[in-house]
This record gives sequence, C-alpha cells and structure tokens, in this order.
Amino acid sequence: MKRFMIIMASCLSLLVAGTVQNEPALAKTSSTMQEVAKDVENHLLQLDKTFTVNYTGNGKKFAKEITKVIPTAIDEKAEIDSIVKTYTVTYYTSHNGGQATFHLSYYTTKAKQQKALKKIKAVAKDIKKRHPNSQYQQVKAVHNYVIQQTTYDHTEADRYSIYGVVKDGRAVCQGYAMTAYYLLKELHIDVQYVTGVAGGENHAWNKVKLGGYWYNMDATWDDTASKKINYRYFLISDKVLALNHQWDKSSFPYSPKKYTSN
Repeated sequence: MKRFMIIMASCLSLLVAGTVQNEPALAKTSSTMQEVAKDVENHLLQLDKTFTVNYTGNGKKFAKEITKVIPTAIDEKAEIDSIVKTYTVTYYTSHNGGQATFHLSYYTTKAKQQKALKKIKAVAKDIKKRHPNSQYQQVKAVHNYVIQQTTYDHTEADRYSIYGVVKDGRAVCQGYAMTAYYLLKELHIDVQYVTGVAGGENHAWNKVKLGGYWYNMDATWDDTASKKINYRYFLISDKVLALNHQWDKSSFPYSPKKYTSN
C-alpha cells in the first residue's frame, strides 16, 4: 500500500490601509468553494502537476477550507485516492477572495494513465461481449483477468497504478483493486475501493454489488502461486473477510452473505 507524505505551506495576505499585500492577480475565478473543489478534482484526475485555482468570495472561508480540498477528494474518490502521492498547497487571501497554487506528484504519469484507461475500456468491452447477460460472469471475468494479468511485485515502478497491472503486469494490492474498480465501473457494475489492514499490513480490495447485495472481493489474496485461480476471497461476506481483514465498517456498505447464484 502507498504512503502519503502531505506537505502544506500557507501564506495569508494582510489587509493594510485598504490594500492587500502579496496578493497575486486573480484571473478566471470560482464563486463557491464547491466550484473550487470541482476544479481541483478535475486537475487531479488529469494528473496535472502544478495548477492554480482562484476564488471570489469570503477570504476567511477560503483560508479555512482550501487545505481540506485534496484530503476530501482523496476520501471521496477512489480514482484520486489511487494516484495522488504527495502535494503542497500555497494560498493567498484577501477580504473578498483568494488564490491557491498546488504542486503534486503522482504514482504514475498522465501518459501512462491515459494508456491504461484505454486498455481498461478494451478489456471491459471484451468481457461484455463474452458475457452480455450476466453481471455475475462479468465480475468473475474481471476477478480472473486481474489475477491472470498480474504478478505481485512491490518493486515495480508503477506498482500502485492500473498501468502496473494492464501494461506491465506487475503491481501491489492497490493496483489489483483499482484495476478491478475501473473495469467494473466501465461495465456499469456498482463497486467500491476499500482500504484497510490484512495480514498485519495496509491493504486494498473491493466491494461489489450484485442482485441488491454487496460482497467483498480481494483479487490480490486470490492470486496464489498456483496456476489455478483461487476463489476464497471472491464475493464473500464481511464476517468471513473479517477473520483476517480489518477496515472501517462504518464507511462501507454491509456485506451480509457470500454470493450464491440461487
């Protein structure tokens, strides 16, 4: 699993005798913090390394909320959680607005992410073609694809990314789980990316919804040395998974049972 190194730097401008000191000129602006957050999310999904957002409104509110934008995006969007490595933010405020500049590093590059997403679409299209009428078979095909495609490797440069799986064929649990996440999203199957602890180490897996119920799927732990695919952690209940996995159960839907086709 990845480790975040979060660095923050802030610079608050001062209002003196009706003038603002050290405030950069504001160009195109957002008028709500929701718009600011959406702007930041779009930049993150594009893997932009440096960008600036501008805001017209309550400067104190901007100062209070701007440093929470990336942590909130990470918490709420698996696509962002899986790619952001480190970041800094420097912000300036006045009585009627603010500006923030972000500098980021990612677990992969923009070019690699685009290539991986293109591959994801092709794989999902093939799975849909082979199993047009069964979401269960589609989920199983995703599970099998990720396992057959990937060798667990904590030294691979892109080990945390979907590129590590679909292009290099080497990744750690985050790569496994995010590849399954993207494939299932492409197949329009409800899926969540889950992080927690398993075997005493940070770990990632998925929750998948079929027939109105949520189930756990851990493709990494089903990837064994044997050439035969294992299904021990395929669409299982919280009770069974909790024997060796721990996670914040309040943050994810409950999985009451193992999947059966009946």
